[in-house]
Amino acid sequence: MERLDKMPKWLGITNQQFNILEAMLSLQRKGSLASPKLIINEDAALRNVPKIQKSNFFSQLKSLRGFGYVMKVGAAAYAVDFNNIKKSLESAESQAVRESYELKELKSEVEQKFKSLAVRGKEPSLEFMDYARMYSKIADITSKRDSFLSAAVFPKVLYANSPSLMRQPEAQRYAQTLWLRCVTTGELEVKYLTYFDIKYLFSRLNAVYKNPALTYGEISRVLESIPELLENSKKLSIYYTDAPYGLDMTILQDEHVEDLFLLIRDTNKVGKGCIYIKSPELAMEFRSIFLEDCDECVDMRSSAGERIIKKLEARLDKEYQKYKRKKNP
Repeated sequence: MERLDKMPKWLGITNQQFNILEAMLSLQRKGSLASPKLIINEDAALRNVPKIQKSNFFSQLKSLRGFGYVMKVGAAAYAVDFNNIKKSLESAESQAVRESYELKELKSEVEQKFKSLAVRGKEPSLEFMDYARMYSKIADITSKRDSFLSAAVFPKVLYANSPSLMRQPEAQRYAQTLWLRCVTTGELEVKYLTYFDIKYLFSRLNAVYKNPALTYGEISRVLESIPELLENSKKLSIYYTDAPYGLDMTILQDEHVEDLFLLIRDTNKVGKGCIYIKSPELAMEFRSIFLEDCDECVDMRSSAGERIIKKLEARLDKEYQKYKRKKNP
């Protein structure tokens, strides 16, 4: 008999008792009477181990006879009772089927009974934050998470080291945390979904420089850096959407997903704050929407992404010309 590792479990016997059954079967195949002495010798030979002690053997043999798996066929001879073994396996099979069905029923019942309770135990926590506090909070959480997902007007990680755009200390710490954990150490997965709003970025930067030429030069360098940055930063992904996304959001996750930030902007797209929501259900729902939308947008690593950069550079040229005309009417 080929050794079946799970056979003792289904027969309700020990491995040692199953070894004795195998030894008896081996003797039966040879046409030998399975006497205690021959069974002990055959067991040792089959498994290449020392012989079982006689007292232990007779104790195990008694148990096997009690189960009905061994029958006495002579004054000092025994045989495996295949009919009882078959019946026992059939009974175990029926029991396993019943238990499997019961487990499925129990699982369904538990899901129905406790679903609402689980949701109530995770009531969403909502908090309004101004931009400074939002940046600090995201930086704190990002330092402990594995993944950062964000729909934004322009990926801040692209200008994380710009002193002109990252003047606010909290915003600077936020952007540099992304840069450090994603670009430098590769610990953090960062995914951006963005329209690359050139008009917004030009306006913000020019408000600092008050010089369209300097503004144009810095944004040009940001756009030129995208292919190399993506090439060198395997954990960074950027997806381009052809129209403003409609809702800026950030989702932070590790093995759990529960931190969701919904950003608030005025009519000029100037950030005013955010709603910080701590809710596994809502965060998972927004995460699913975000990832589905990424699949529908242009991966900036692709050849299509290279064409998008050309498109963005054309937008930048157009915006620059508009500012030049304002300065020199």
